[in-house]
Amino acid sequence: AGRAVDGDAQTFWHTAFTGKQSALPQELVLRFDHPINLAGFSVLPRQDGNRNGWIKDYAFYVSMNDRDWGEPVIRGSLAPDINLKTVKLDRPVTARYVRLVALSAYDQQTFTSLAEFDVIEAGK
Repeated sequence: AGRAVDGDAQTFWHTAFTGKQSALPQELVLRFDHPINLAGFSVLPRQDGNRNGWIKDYAFYVSMNDRDWGEPVIRGSLAPDINLKTVKLDRPVTARYVRLVALSAYDQQTFTSLAEFDVIEAGK
């Protein structure tokens, strides 16, 4: 999953697509060294001309302890293009962990991919 947060749009994270595959939903969880105040997140689909694993519907969760996630702070759909998607929250939230859950993918695919995932800190 490190390829989704390496700052390189040419690399990408991809869930298993051969051998033992897991079904959707699939998730990416990030832990921060200390709590951060979040205003949203951004997602960049893979940039190699291949739509495999592009996220369609998502849910975004936050937690202070990686156990108590509660309800998603936002749900939505991402456009089916190669552009950076920026998702703003209705109000900032503080968290130490974030979880992006791919609920569905385009083209009835059963796996997920991302070139880059980043959080947007409030006030920055």
